This record gives sequence, structure tokens and C-alpha cells, in this order.
Amino acid sequence: MEQIKCPKCGEVFSVDESGYAAIVKQVRDREFRSELEKMQKQFRENQEKTITLETEKIRAEKDREIAALKHDLEKERQVADNAVREAVSEKEKEIVRLNGDLQLAEQKRELDLKTLKDSHQAALKEKDVEIAYYRDLKARQSTKMLGETLEQHCEHAFNSIRATAFPNAYFEKDNDAKSGSKGD
Repeated sequence: MEQIKCPKCGEVFSVDESGYAAIVKQVRDREFRSELEKMQKQFRENQEKTITLETEKIRAEKDREIAALKHDLEKERQVADNAVREAVSEKEKEIVRLNGDLQLAEQKRELDLKTLKDSHQAALKEKDVEIAYYRDLKARQSTKMLGETLEQHCEHAFNSIRATAFPNAYFEKDNDAKSGSKGD
């Protein structure tokens, strides 16, 4: 049997082996529980820190992904805006070109119309001159003139075939104005 002195009250008492083992077990259990509680508390704190760190990591990663997606979206938006601007610019150029072509076609049409109008005016003037000429000719032409013109035509026609058809014939006037009357 052993004697043990109490650290608090200072009393000395004897303990047999089974009592000693019970006291050691009691002290060990209390220390074990205390250590266990400390470890549990430390584990919980570590676990909370780990969860907080992991949450912050995940949040940071998600923020980076969101920023990257926003950046990509902005790039795509700029590309789309540029494509729209290019398409609008090309369409505006095409509109300007087509308007120029339309103006050229309109000018050509007006020029063709003016040319046609001028040519018709010239043709009308020619016809008016020709009409005036024939009116004047008709007014100036008398019966005698018509007869002489007919006589000249006949002489010309006769002379053109005389050498082959009538080699010994001749053509001359047959009117004699000596007797006072004219016979045509």
C-alpha cells in the first residue's frame, strides 16, 4: 500500500493498487477529456478555417470566372458591334454607289431624251423646209414648166435606150410656134 499526499488539503492517505489505478484512471480520464475537448475545439476551429478558406477560394475562382466571362462577353459585344458597323458602312457605300449609278443613269436618260428630241426637232425642221420647198416649187411651177420637165425626162429615158433599141431614131421638139399656135 502506498501513501499519497493530497496537493490541495495536504492530507496523507493510503491507497491500494486498485484504488491507485482508479485514481490514475480518474485523472487520466479527466485529462483525456480535457485534451479531447481542446482537440475537438481546435478541430472545429481548423475545420471552420478550412471551410472559410475553401469558400474564399471558390468565391475567388468564381469571381475570376465571372470576370473572364464578362471580359469574353465584352469582346464578343465589341466584335458584334464592329461587324454591325462594317456591314452598315458597306451598305452605306453601296447606297452611295447605287445613288451615283442612279444619277448617272438619270443624266444619260435625260441626255438621250434631249438628243432624241433634238433629232426629232431637226427632222421636223427638215420636213418643214422640204414642205416649204415643194410649196414654193408648186407655186413657181407652171404648166409650161411641167411640160418641159416631162419632155426632159422623156428625152433622157429615150437617150438611155436609143443606142440599143432605136439606133436610127432621134428625139426633138415637135412644136412650131411660127404659125401662131403652139402644138404640144
